[in-house]
Amino acid sequence: MLIIQVIKPIMNNFLTIQPDTEKFRKRQFENSNYSQIRFPKKPKFTKIPPSFTENNRNLLSIDIPKNVKKIKEAAFKSCVLLASANIPANLKKLGKSVFENCRSLTIVDLSACRYLTKIKAGTFANCSKIRQIQLPENTQKIATAAFKNCEALEEIIIPSNIRKIGNEAFMNCESLIEMIIPNTVTRIGRSSFRGCIGIVEIILSENLQEIGDYGFKSCISLKQLIIPNSVTKIGQQCFGNCRNLESIVLSKNLTELPNYVFSSCRSLKRIDIDSGIKKIGAFLFFECESLTEVVISKHPTGITTIPNGCFLKCKNLKKIILPDTITKIGWKAFGKCEALEEIELPDSIEELHNEFIFMGCKRLKKVNIPRKLKSIPTGMFSGCPSLEYICMPDDIEYIGNKAFFECVNLKKIDISRNVEYIGPEAFRGCKRLKTIDLPIGVTEITMRMFAGCTNLTKVSNFSQIKKIGPGGFWNCKNLRQPDFVNSELEEIGDAAFQGCFLFKEIILPDTLESIGLNIFANCRDLETFVFPMELDGTPQSITRPTFCGCPNLKTIFLNHKTINRMFRKDYGDAKLAFIRYIGEFSKTKNDLPFETTECAISCEPFDDNSQVIILRCGHVFMKNNVIELMQFTHVCPSCRSRFCY
Repeated sequence: MLIIQVIKPIMNNFLTIQPDTEKFRKRQFENSNYSQIRFPKKPKFTKIPPSFTENNRNLLSIDIPKNVKKIKEAAFKSCVLLASANIPANLKKLGKSVFENCRSLTIVDLSACRYLTKIKAGTFANCSKIRQIQLPENTQKIATAAFKNCEALEEIIIPSNIRKIGNEAFMNCESLIEMIIPNTVTRIGRSSFRGCIGIVEIILSENLQEIGDYGFKSCISLKQLIIPNSVTKIGQQCFGNCRNLESIVLSKNLTELPNYVFSSCRSLKRIDIDSGIKKIGAFLFFECESLTEVVISKHPTGITTIPNGCFLKCKNLKKIILPDTITKIGWKAFGKCEALEEIELPDSIEELHNEFIFMGCKRLKKVNIPRKLKSIPTGMFSGCPSLEYICMPDDIEYIGNKAFFECVNLKKIDISRNVEYIGPEAFRGCKRLKTIDLPIGVTEITMRMFAGCTNLTKVSNFSQIKKIGPGGFWNCKNLRQPDFVNSELEEIGDAAFQGCFLFKEIILPDTLESIGLNIFANCRDLETFVFPMELDGTPQSITRPTFCGCPNLKTIFLNHKTINRMFRKDYGDAKLAFIRYIGEFSKTKNDLPFETTECAISCEPFDDNSQVIILRCGHVFMKNNVIELMQFTHVCPSCRSRFCY
């Protein structure tokens, strides 16, 4: 068909379309400067092509002829000064983004367009000054982002024939106050009303079946909502950040509450989760600061998992009833529930793989540990300062890192006899813990395990410990000196006993193979230190910081392997009378290189298990007798030769 177009620019930058014009090209007047386009009263063309006058920065108004049936996509897009548009009643199709970014439009009346059934994607998106929109009664669908970012939109009536509201349809329409969804609507799309911060009331369709992800997120003025029983699915973060939402009634036909659905609903006070719901999502009630009570109905096939962060930062949550279908609790599920005082964990829970479940529950005083549980996971009760007593079931075999970290009022804990491992910092900062009974299977004090337990006085079964990690008993000011001599210690880490004030005489066992730095720093009452006779000391093993803050230390006994390297070292605050080298420890009489029968000091006969010392001069004595003798002399009682310095 022949394209006939007559364009005559006139005064005031008008454009007049001649009556015999039959068709326009795509983008015919894109980026033009016309302030007004005058169409003939009875033109031959019936449609406005795509991007007809897109990005015209001067167009003020448009009067579309009555016989135009179609306006194609982006026809008037980004005409930022366009304040009015007269749309004909016979219009059948309004394309995508036709008036997108027309930021000066204030009123749109489509009510007479009886043939128009769809408002397509982005049609009025970013028309930030539109206050009122009237849609035709026959409209069946509002598509994606149709009215997105219409910030001034105050009123819109959804026609009774609408079946679907598309994704982001009314997103960020900040001035909308009320929204009534007709009963014909079955689906509300993703982010449809997201960011509608002015909406106070929403009445949902009684035939609504689905609300998409982020559907009403950040509707911060919304106070209450009833989700009809017809709804079977709601998307994640659907009501997230609805900060003033106080009450919500859930559909009885919902089977799942996905991730973040009510996150940051800071005014929500109570919610009942119906027995029909089989699954709840991660961070479901995250930062619901006013939530005080949650009731999860019991059902044989109900909820089995409390997922990650489900009630994290619910600061006023005081009561929660968990059904006996729960088998797993996720990471920080009840973290920082500062008002929670008591919780009963059902015995159906068999494993807890996740961490910091009750971290920061400042008022938690009582919690039962399920009988079938095998482990206390990392940080489970970390930062629970009101917790005073814990009784573990017999099946517990593992206590994770920081399990009771900073439980400052924990006075007593009954550790399961089957525990074989306790993680680093498990009891760090438990300032009121006085005694602890270690199970027989525990052979290691891990890194900072009891650090800062300032009232700890006794650790039972110490003799079975083979390794003490760095800072294991750091700053345990009231710890009574353990029986090192009869222990099986093989390794002591850095600062293991730093700040243990009550230690006076330390005799390290012959089983010791390695010691770290600063192990006895700030042991202010320490007077005597006996270095193992068989340990090959190094300059890094016993250095100045090892005894820094030990003002009463007078005597250090070193073996022949260490004395040559460490002789006359500066030992910090220690006012040493002498550093003594005794000789070589020999484990038993049978290890002696020659025959001998008795100790020359006590005249006790040696037996096969006697602990003996060979002095530099070659004479042999009972180990304990020599150590005692060193308090009075440093010469051999047999030959009078000097054997220590």
